[in-house]
Parts: sequence; structure tokens; C-alpha cells
Amino acid sequence: MQKLFNYFFTIQPGFEMNYYIPLFIISGSIIIFSIIFAFSYKKLKKKNIAFKRNFKSVSKLALLLGVSLLFTTLMRYENIPYFSMRIWLYSICFLILYTAFYYFKTFKYKYLKEINSSIKKEDKEIKKYSTAKKKR
Repeated sequence: MQKLFNYFFTIQPGFEMNYYIPLFIISGSIIIFSIIFAFSYKKLKKKNIAFKRNFKSVSKLALLLGVSLLFTTLMRYENIPYFSMRIWLYSICFLILYTAFYYFKTFKYKYLKEINSSIKKEDKEIKKYSTAKKKR
């Protein structure tokens, strides 16, 4: 248990990590995704209310996670104490995976359900009720 604790919380873990380039590529792709999603969100939010409601914070959250992964990777590369601990890198990677899973689940169940229900509402004729008495 002590070895596991030391593995995650070593103040300066050293230079033995060989995953700098893939982490830079992943963080850059997340940042680019957030920029592209922000432009597409601006176009789609006017037409699609369900999309606006369900995916409001995706671009901001993706930008935050991409920048934090880039920051953590740079701190690890420079071997700065306390900022280069493995726990920060693993926690940010876990947050990225959790966020991707959450929004995939939101898209698959909640968003598609709202789209289908709005299409069904448009197909049905809406009955108009009034308080006036019916004429016989």
C-alpha cells in the first residue's frame, strides 16, 4: 500500500515518462475540438432547442480539460515539485474519460429522446380546448 501511495504522490516523479508527445497531441486535439464545437454550437442553438439545452457547456468544459492536461504535461516535463505528481495526470485523464462518457450518454438517451418526442408532437394535431360552451 505504501508503494502505491508513493507512486501516485511522489513530489518529483522524474523523467522516465515516455508519453509526452501523445499527451500533447491529445490535449491539442481536445482544444481544437472545443473551438470547432463552439462554432457549431452557435449555429445549431438557434434551430435546435434540445441541442442547446443538453450541450451548453461542452466547449467550455473541453477547453478547460484540454488546457489543464496541457498544463499538467508541461509541469511533468519540467519536473516541477507538487505540480508534476502522477495523481494530477491520472485525475485529469479520468475527468476527460468521465466527461466523454457523460456526454455520450446524454446524446444517446436524453438528446435523441427529446428529438423524437418533438417530432411526434409536430406530427400530432394539437386539440384546442376552450372554456366556451359548445353549441348544439
